[in-house]
Amino acid sequence: MRKLTRLLTKMYDAELSKAGIKTTQFTLLCHVISYDSAPLGDIARIMGVDTSTLSRNLQPLITAGFIIQTTGSDARRRLVSLTSEGRSKQAEAELHWAVAQDKIKAILGLKNVTALGVLLDSCIDKLQ
Repeated sequence: MRKLTRLLTKMYDAELSKAGIKTTQFTLLCHVISYDSAPLGDIARIMGVDTSTLSRNLQPLITAGFIIQTTGSDARRRLVSLTSEGRSKQAEAELHWAVAQDKIKAILGLKNVTALGVLLDSCIDKLQ
């Protein structure tokens, strides 16, 4: 499973590098755009990572100007949202993501990709 994950990540990273980001960064942009102005802790929970890991992974995107972090109504609550540059980067990267998806489907076959998706969803449900 880990070998498959590494190989797939390598394919996605190769395509997303054309947009200047990595797979992990694209995933973060997608989560932040889906839950705009969401508390950091909520996004971490949805992604299944701890808050400190999420904070560390957000830093390059904040530095690049794609994400801003603000304080919520409670000073301890941090909110994250995409900047207009972040929205543009996410849209650009989404096109490259689709190209990578198409390449993977061509190599593995749509039937296998679909079956793998169903199996992974089932395993995730059981492990959560």
